Amino acid sequence: MKIVVISYPENFKHEHEILIRLFEEGLEYFHLRKHNFSMSKLERFIEKIPKEYRDRIIIYDHFELVETMRLKGMHFNSKTRHKIGNYSYMKCHKSFSAHSLEEIKTFEHDMDYFLLSPVFDSISKNGYQQKISPEQIHSFLEAEKLPYPIIALGGINEFNVATLQDTGISGIALLGNIWSHYLENKNIDSAIAKFREIRRKVSSFRPKVLSIAGFDPSSGAGITSDIKTMEHHEVYGLGVCSAITFQNENIFEGVDWLCAGKIKQQIDILAKNHSFDVVKFGIIENLDCLKDIILHLKKINPKIQIIWDPVVGASAGFTFHESINNYVLFEVLRQIYLITPNITESKLLFGTSDPYNIQKLVNEFDLCSVLLKGGHSQNNADDFLILKEDVVKIQGTQFQDVSKHGTGCVLSASIASNLSKMINLRTSCRNGKKYTEKFIESNNLLLGFHYCYDK
Repeated sequence: MKIVVISYPENFKHEHEILIRLFEEGLEYFHLRKHNFSMSKLERFIEKIPKEYRDRIIIYDHFELVETMRLKGMHFNSKTRHKIGNYSYMKCHKSFSAHSLEEIKTFEHDMDYFLLSPVFDSISKNGYQQKISPEQIHSFLEAEKLPYPIIALGGINEFNVATLQDTGISGIALLGNIWSHYLENKNIDSAIAKFREIRRKVSSFRPKVLSIAGFDPSSGAGITSDIKTMEHHEVYGLGVCSAITFQNENIFEGVDWLCAGKIKQQIDILAKNHSFDVVKFGIIENLDCLKDIILHLKKINPKIQIIWDPVVGASAGFTFHESINNYVLFEVLRQIYLITPNITESKLLFGTSDPYNIQKLVNEFDLCSVLLKGGHSQNNADDFLILKEDVVKIQGTQFQDVSKHGTGCVLSASIASNLSKMINLRTSCRNGKKYTEKFIESNNLLLGFHYCYDK
């Protein structure tokens, strides 16, 4: 879960010292809001911050400084909303201040997140009282998957932050709780201690996603790859083993399958302590086993969202499934939320890799959504999200000189992580594509690196 700190509106002594301490503590999102600052004054303020921290700063005006001073990005509100289109060409962070969930739902521009306020009575503004409760946020997000993450703002402190835990928000923003505490006590260490205490409580808020997949000793694919991906999406990954593979990133020698009973036994012990709304499947012995486990999961949580990455063969040349029983396949596809085949897998499963022919099958047989991966395409690397009502093209980059072991696992785990944060399917798939491409570019080896990319 993200933690955003917003600057105090006025200057005060030791402000830069506290800010640098917060950056040293790991603060990644700092909103620099000084409405009465001229551009030159804002520039002088930023110059006092070491260069290594400036790519964490988000400004509210004088947006040309984002490029010249290499800042993280820009934040808009009702007063600067008309300027959003002027900066559509810039690939940087963009966010917006909203005061209702409906406003976010109907917003016409792409944003990295929305600040929603006030969720409690404001600490820094007298009379600025709660407009939307944590319960209202939770109810709304259960019914409506919004396109972008929500950051809760207004009156948040170490005592009430726990009430935001299960709402579906992606982070919190702090203003009065940090700065007012310092201004009252004039103690820098106590202000930093406040930040640490809230961060400690927020760190336990991560949504949980279950990966049911094989164990790959190289950690390039399977459970361990999924867990790494989820961790970098600030999601807690739980793992259930469906198979033990004998492989590295170059060679696949064999697999030992776990039966449905042993897989369910692993699920049941996890379910005693943990709830999970999103599950991602990787390799599984056969469709009957998959169907059995899906029905078991649905008994535990009828609303569970299931993603299946239908691994037909290992990249090293091993084939898991030579043929598919269409009757059982379609039964499975009516029970899950999304399947993510590549072109080869799509031809085996659907008899076609044409998105519009797949869409006809989806509608005719009432099947789940399909994300057709284009990484193996000859002309481009575009993916197609196939919905009953639409086919959405997700543009991709074709990499000529670099490839990775386990990109399908990374993509589906990234999508699952986004969905667990109550981000809608279209945006989750776009975010997953973006994350996977950065993973592919991470080095020139077959085993990729995961970095803390912006989600």
